[in-house]
Amino acid sequence: MLAKLEAMQLSADVVVSATDDDVGVLKPHPLGLERLMQRAGVPPGATLVIGDRVERDGIAAQRAGARCLIRSAKLRPGWQTFARFDDPVFAPAIYA
Repeated sequence: MLAKLEAMQLSADVVVSATDDDVGVLKPHPLGLERLMQRAGVPPGATLVIGDRVERDGIAAQRAGARCLIRSAKLRPGWQTFARFDDPVFAPAIYA
């Protein structure tokens, strides 16, 4: 997992993987996200999941009680979407 983050030139304070001994399941099971929130000390109500797949990321976020944004160029009924990371949906976070 760390190699993947490095290859994408990303960093993270907390990293959780489906291959971790205390996770062992893939999304849409919420256990990985629940472990991530626990380790980060952040409750579901203060968590925002940004994903690209409703059937994995969106459902896992819902099951864990977190909010979710789906990156998609098209509207996804029932889901809040954005097309680019400079989308207006991020403005409140930038100016907060």
